[in-house]
Amino acid sequence: MKKMMLAVAMFATTLILPVISQAQDNFPVEISYKETKGGNWEHIGDISFTNQRRTSEEVLESIRIEAQKRGAVGYYVTRLQMMNNGFWSANAAIYSPRNNMAKNN
Repeated sequence: MKKMMLAVAMFATTLILPVISQAQDNFPVEISYKETKGGNWEHIGDISFTNQRRTSEEVLESIRIEAQKRGAVGYYVTRLQMMNNGFWSANAAIYSPRNNMAKNN
């Protein structure tokens, strides 16, 4: 019985772990200001949140999720500020890798 449970657990692990790692690979990564100016990233849009009654970490996670929805590969948070009313406001620029092949042709 224990061997059968172990076999089922190992089989389930082989099915679940690749899905988890693939999901993690699809999330955009935070990039630095220097990277945004390096020529390898193309600015594809901006994200803005105002009057967010959440923690700063939750606002940053919302930026990451919104960047993913818009097809971004990277994002750079340009502003994260607590307002006088205690709510958070944030701005971020979203990026995709620049297509260097198009430049060379």
